[in-house]
Parts: sequence; structure tokens; C-alpha cells
Amino acid sequence: MSPNENSEEELPFKQGQIIK
Repeated sequence: MSPNENSEEELPFKQGQIIK
């Protein structure tokens, strides 16, 4: 469980928004 994977700011796709 990496902190980067747990970060919602690092993974915008988690909220349903795909920002490249």
C-alpha cells in the first residue's frame, strides 16, 4: 500500500475524472 496510490490528488481517476 503505497502513499502515492492512496493519494487522491495523485490519482484523479479515483474520483472518476481522467486528467492527463
